[in-house]
Amino acid sequence: MDACMVIVWFLLSFVLLVFNIGMVWCYIDLYRRHENQRLILTAINASEDISYILSEILSLMKRVLRTPVATSVVAIAEESQLRILYPTQGDTKRVFHFFSSLSRSEMYQFLLQCFSLTKNIFVTNLLGTTNDVSLATLSLFQRFQNQRKGKYNYLIIPIYDKEIAGLVVFESEKDIPFTYREAKRLQKSIPLLNIAFSRVLLLWNLRQQSITDPLTGLLNKRQFVLMAEKMFSLAKRREQPFALAILDIDNFKHINDSYGHHVGDMILKDIAEVMVSESRQADYLFRVGGDEFCVLFSDIPSIDEIRRYSDRIHEAVKRYQDHKPQVVKETITVSLGWALETQAVSWVEVFEKADRHMYEQKRKHHENHWYKG
Repeated sequence: MDACMVIVWFLLSFVLLVFNIGMVWCYIDLYRRHENQRLILTAINASEDISYILSEILSLMKRVLRTPVATSVVAIAEESQLRILYPTQGDTKRVFHFFSSLSRSEMYQFLLQCFSLTKNIFVTNLLGTTNDVSLATLSLFQRFQNQRKGKYNYLIIPIYDKEIAGLVVFESEKDIPFTYREAKRLQKSIPLLNIAFSRVLLLWNLRQQSITDPLTGLLNKRQFVLMAEKMFSLAKRREQPFALAILDIDNFKHINDSYGHHVGDMILKDIAEVMVSESRQADYLFRVGGDEFCVLFSDIPSIDEIRRYSDRIHEAVKRYQDHKPQVVKETITVSLGWALETQAVSWVEVFEKADRHMYEQKRKHHENHWYKG
């Protein structure tokens, strides 16, 4: 009888010990979640600096993973393309180039397999072993809940804000892949992380509205003035030339008066797309007036390179005739002027020279093209 009592007492003590350990573990887990929530809320409420908030969010995610992360990429979906928000500077690794070249529609095609948008993580260990990264590589990713065993070189976490709004991508160190348990811990934090990313998206949209032209998506006139001053000062310090170009749509008022502003808006958007497609990635494009656009050349080209750029624009506009609004019967042309100066006193002096050059070009073909049917 005494032996039975001892065994019962021992079992009860063991159960009580396990229960207490479980309670302590739950308390620790609850404390960690509370602390993570406090850190996130502190970060998103203490600053409007997107880079700072992103760095805090990613730091928290890495702490949850507890595995060294080689590369972190945060991409949000814009109208047609993914924009990399983090890192702010270009990364030489393939994972950066892959997701920076992925279109919004391609991202949606990939994420359509995601059943629970607020809880899903996608994993793979094959992206790092292929020679070329392509859209087909996305098929290598598997839904996390279907991969309970194994180790992964890549994690993709969808950013959800009423709809899929972007992606967070983690690449592990070469010999230290992510485990299922680590990914599971991160998965539990996704609802909280989406709250933080909602703040990032809000700040980003507000910032874009303040610096971009809502019709064309190019930078606006205010940004042009700020960046022209900054780039001119930089060129002067480095004793380099400062160059810009101005483009104006010929007889644009005639289009608005004849076909309405909605047709004019379509042409403005199309010409902006032509400029984006023909410009270098390092150059800055602005809409500075009704039908006037400007290009600031960051990597200063030679005069011959600027002339070739002008020729490319004119050739692209000629090709656009086949894609212009069908109601427009006239031939659409543009006038482009440019200036490259090393001795200018201010950027305004360079702008005025480019403006005069543009009007000289406009006078040369003002009536030669426009009124031909």
